[in-house]
This record gives sequence, structure tokens and C-alpha cells, in this order.
Amino acid sequence: MRWSRCLRPRPSWHRSQANRRCGQSYSAGWQSGAGPEADWAAPVEIVRRLHRDFSERGGPLQLFTICCGVLDLTTRALDVVSAGHPGPLRVSRRGESELLQVPSLPVGILKDVDVAGQHVVLAPGDRLLVYSDGIPEAQSPGGEMYGEERLAQVLHAEPQ
Repeated sequence: MRWSRCLRPRPSWHRSQANRRCGQSYSAGWQSGAGPEADWAAPVEIVRRLHRDFSERGGPLQLFTICCGVLDLTTRALDVVSAGHPGPLRVSRRGESELLQVPSLPVGILKDVDVAGQHVVLAPGDRLLVYSDGIPEAQSPGGEMYGEERLAQVLHAEPQ
């Protein structure tokens, strides 16, 4: 089984249904299928296309961050790309955390950006968290940032 979140709705979706899910003109689609017959572009290609499309729009600077990935649930293989956005946080069963990220510019700054992705195979029991950069950048009244390390600790917290 393959899970994929890409930037267009499946053809069978009604446009208003797709827009309700993501609230953008670039709609999000979900696909669950098997093998390479899926017609989705690879995450690296999606981000390359977005860089090209948004840098060519002209007018006021339009930029955004994105984390885009494909997770094969059968093999636990993950291909992920982040552009100006934190990559997913992988936390092992033993509590070791790893930020899966290849640094890249936000989309819309330059047309031709060298986009690189990361390929990892998750181990049984690994947790994967895709999150907004607002979480680790949140500050306490004293100015201390929340951080990825504390976020990883929350994933291991015992229920109260």
C-alpha cells in the first residue's frame, strides 16, 4: 500500500470537496494504491515544479514552505523533501530522534533551485511526525524556544 499527499485532487473529486480539505488553489489529494502504477509525481519533482511555477508568476513576491513525502506502508520506505519547512521528525522505539530534512529554500524565491530529497526506511515501531514550524519556534514568556528535542520527548510521554 502506498500513501501519498500531493498537490492536486484525484479526478473523481468534486472541486469544492478538494478545496474544503486544504483551502488553497493547489488542492491536496490522497491516494491509496499499490506499486509504481500510481500517477503521482515524486516529491522532488513536485517541489521543483512548484519552484518554477511560483517564481514565474511575477507581481509581489509569493513564497511558501512545504514538506512533501511518499510513504510506502508495505516496505516502510519514505521519500521526503522539505523546502523552507521542517522535515518530519522520526522517533525510534528507543527514543532516538532524527529530523529528516535536506535544507532548501522556500518555494517562490528562485526558479531553478537544486532540490534534494531524503530516502529512509523506517524501522518497526518508528514514529513519524509532520508538523508546523510554529511548534519548535514557540517561545516561553522567558524567550526559551520549544525546540525539536522537546517535541520528540512529547511523542514518548506516558499518557496522563
